[in-house]
Amino acid sequence: MFNLCASWRGFIAATILLFAVLSTGCVQPYSAYYVDQLGGRRVADVPELIPYAGEPQVITSANDLAAGLDMYTNGYAMIGYSAFNGPVQSADGAIQQAKKLQAEVILLSGAYRDTISGSVPVITPKISTVTGVQSGVVSTPYGTANYHGTSSSTVYDTTTTYYPYHVDRYDQFASYWVRMRPPVFGAWVLDLSTDLQQKLGRNKGAIIQAVLKQGPAFNANLLPGDVITEIAGETVSDGKSVVAIVGRHAGNSVTVSFVRNGQPMQQTVKLNQRP
Repeated sequence: MFNLCASWRGFIAATILLFAVLSTGCVQPYSAYYVDQLGGRRVADVPELIPYAGEPQVITSANDLAAGLDMYTNGYAMIGYSAFNGPVQSADGAIQQAKKLQAEVILLSGAYRDTISGSVPVITPKISTVTGVQSGVVSTPYGTANYHGTSSSTVYDTTTTYYPYHVDRYDQFASYWVRMRPPVFGAWVLDLSTDLQQKLGRNKGAIIQAVLKQGPAFNANLLPGDVITEIAGETVSDGKSVVAIVGRHAGNSVTVSFVRNGQPMQQTVKLNQRP
């Protein structure tokens, strides 16, 4: 027999679940909100990266920046990330996305944002029976006769019930990482911030954010926080220029000029060959 009560509860649950899904766009959010960092290329098409075919490792972090710098220090590069707000998602979606990307490590983080509340109207049929009493006098060929009886009819109507819901929403972030082949320089550099430009009294340069263990920059004792000003006699204008200059001198020893704690310094760096 059809269990109306069980089906009704299932419908309510499905309705609330549908609302939760709608709040993340009716899609698998780790895939739908993925931001590529490889310019549309696959990992296998980037010589500096090593594709991964196994089960990705999931690492939960409360500090995305610190965790990312640690990943680079240990020889990994970020190939992309997913960022969205909505009900808490399991790591399964991130794992599926990582496998598609051939990523080895996933950094996951999330922070509570808010709770949305409301009610879902559900309309159900209402069926009732109306019974009436009838009596009177009728004429017959043999005279008059009294009659008395009942009649019934079915009335169709609807009722509306409102079911409350509360959905907690979180800012959720997943970054995807693959192992690097030995890089030419081995330092993660960024453009100078406005504050740092003012502090140094210069517009040009690039600051080291992280140094790859046992890489060329590491072996030359370059440190996070060093501001690179020249490489091989060429002026460093920003982070991109570092990549361009070391690429032109791959495999050679170069002099790197930098500022550490306000003091100008130099080191000789033996660059690796291109992967």
